[in-house]
Amino acid sequence: MSNPLSERVAALTGDQRIRLLRTMVDAGEPLTPVLGVVPRRSGDGPVPLSPAQEDLWVFETLYPDSAAINLAAAYHFDHAVDRSGLEAALQLVVDRHDILRGSISGEPGDVVMVIAEKRRVVFDRADLRNGNRPAAEAYAALVDDFRRRTFDLEHDPLIRGLFLRVDDDKCVLLLGLHHIVTDWYSFDILHTEFAQAYQAVLKGVEWDAPRPEIQYGDYAVWQRELEAAGVHDRQLAFWPAPSRPGRSSSSSTTRSWPRCGPSPARTTRPSSTS
Repeated sequence: MSNPLSERVAALTGDQRIRLLRTMVDAGEPLTPVLGVVPRRSGDGPVPLSPAQEDLWVFETLYPDSAAINLAAAYHFDHAVDRSGLEAALQLVVDRHDILRGSISGEPGDVVMVIAEKRRVVFDRADLRNGNRPAAEAYAALVDDFRRRTFDLEHDPLIRGLFLRVDDDKCVLLLGLHHIVTDWYSFDILHTEFAQAYQAVLKGVEWDAPRPEIQYGDYAVWQRELEAAGVHDRQLAFWPAPSRPGRSSSSSTTRSWPRCGPSPARTTRPSSTS
């Protein structure tokens, strides 16, 4: 929950926030009271990658032929489906989330996300009804190819779909995203919004979901401000240094961790490339 102080800090310019936070870091003051609000970035130009996105970009650069950080899902329909309705629904979702219209460009040390004002959603299509292979075999091959196909981060849409006509009744929509624009938590949000938007399209009514006030680009800029102010270094210094040869375990720093309730249940997801 935000507080008036964090809202006042969010209202500062980026340079002002960095100077303020650097002063607080140097003085050892608590930072939590001023970090409760993610400020909106100024301007609509290219956005620096967040530290997490930069890590994924480095991985992609080192392993350009790997699909290890592709995320994919399949939507199964046991009845005839209007592909254009699905495209229209996903278009509504893409329009309200800047990051889904992004592409990555730049050189090491200056890599940014460029947000397109508009990116049209068009699904690739395949019809398995008239092929020479059994439908199940052809379907499995298409799914495997779809989820393993790599992304060109600079030129490809980082969200894509493949609409499969399995037989006269069954259809499948495959949806794939690069991890640099989503994670599984965000993918769950996308699923929910996609379903809501599709219902609105089917009913012929306007989908009235408001555009999020804070976009991921705002968060990425904020993270870079914290980095420039030394906040991340201070957080890293909180953790004990790893044991070194000749250092007894008794000399290691111990910390008492407050409990905030019972441990949450664990959930797992299948690997996107298994």
